[in-house]
Amino acid sequence: MRLLRFRRWLYDMFTDWKPDFVVYEQAHHRGGAATEVCVGMTGVLQMVCSEKGVQYGNVKTSVLKKFATGKGNAGKPQMIDAANGLGHPFPDQVESDDQADAIHIFRWGVETFAS
Repeated sequence: MRLLRFRRWLYDMFTDWKPDFVVYEQAHHRGGAATEVCVGMTGVLQMVCSEKGVQYGNVKTSVLKKFATGKGNAGKPQMIDAANGLGHPFPDQVESDDQADAIHIFRWGVETFAS
């Protein structure tokens, strides 16, 4: 059911937002149930993007860290610091590493796919 709900959510998002491209952070597969779910969700995402004719791609964590901070092994505090102060349209104060990652993934995607 998780994958079916995810697919429905993606269709709704595509209807509401009409993206030109989708970028996601490549998961670290360490085995077990989480890996199984992640692989399934990645497949569903790629399927929906293909059906909708939307370009998609992923970015490795080390590539994202190097893009954001200049260091491929930057920690969460450095990623947050790099996201803070980017200016409009980004928040003035990034509060979590998840929010910082999302901002950097978006920026990386724009530079990679919109160029």
